[in-house]
Amino acid sequence: MRRDMARVRQWKTLLLVVLAAAVGLVAAAEPGLGAPGLVLLVGTVYAVGLSRPWRRFGVGHGIPIWRAAAFAGGLATIATGLLPPLEPMAEGQFSIHMVQHMLLIVVAAPLLVLGRPGAAMVRATPRGTRRWLVGVARRFSLIRGWRALSRPVTAWALHLVALWAWHLPLLYEAGTEHEAAHFLEHLTLLGSAALLWHAILAGRRPSAYGVSVLVVFATATQMNILSALLTFSHSPWYDLPPPRWGLTPLEDQQLAGLIMWIPGEVLYLSAAAALFALWLRATEREATRAEALAVESGGDA
Repeated sequence: MRRDMARVRQWKTLLLVVLAAAVGLVAAAEPGLGAPGLVLLVGTVYAVGLSRPWRRFGVGHGIPIWRAAAFAGGLATIATGLLPPLEPMAEGQFSIHMVQHMLLIVVAAPLLVLGRPGAAMVRATPRGTRRWLVGVARRFSLIRGWRALSRPVTAWALHLVALWAWHLPLLYEAGTEHEAAHFLEHLTLLGSAALLWHAILAGRRPSAYGVSVLVVFATATQMNILSALLTFSHSPWYDLPPPRWGLTPLEDQQLAGLIMWIPGEVLYLSAAAALFALWLRATEREATRAEALAVESGGDA
């Protein structure tokens, strides 16, 4: 049983790598197709993996309906953020671009993770391909690398670097001027956020829930610092075309900072509260189990 579970984890890792490479090839061939290509590719693979156990054993087997709905919601959020009408509005409008970032980081990413995409992708892959991928993983130590990357502190650090780097003037302006850089910006923000949410939501033991709560607070804190810098700055950070709606570049930047600050804070605090409740429940369950074992041991004596 343990060996089978280990193989499943290996397959999940490798399939995620292959999927990311495929999306990267689509974006390299035509950057403008990156976002719709991502949504179409991921949605197709997930639907194939979902349909196989549902047809054979009944709807909800393997991946519950609520998880499938969460994944669909994540894809819908990506489509809303990166396709018209929002995408054209974000050109030269920092505040709308920030709406896109928040949709990807704090809405789409956790929904995708809750959908258990790895499990669906395993089922969507032929058995022979799975074996080949596992062999590749063992040869190149990909599983070990995935475990290192998916540790909470590592995932948090990677997301911090991605978030702050893409808001530096040099990289942000490159993203507005070059479509490939723009796609890479959104892909790394979404990917690092998904990795972070995977690390946050993967734990089931009480201690893991405690670490997750701390990571959520740390993520909210670093985002609050960045949003405060944007909001209270006395000059615009970026050399952009004049924004719409009669805003000055500085007002547009301050509005972007508030969009990052307030909705982001609300969502992260909500996640922290939910994880804290799960932490308490898991702790109580463990304490009840320990008491039952103690009573049973005393009765046997």
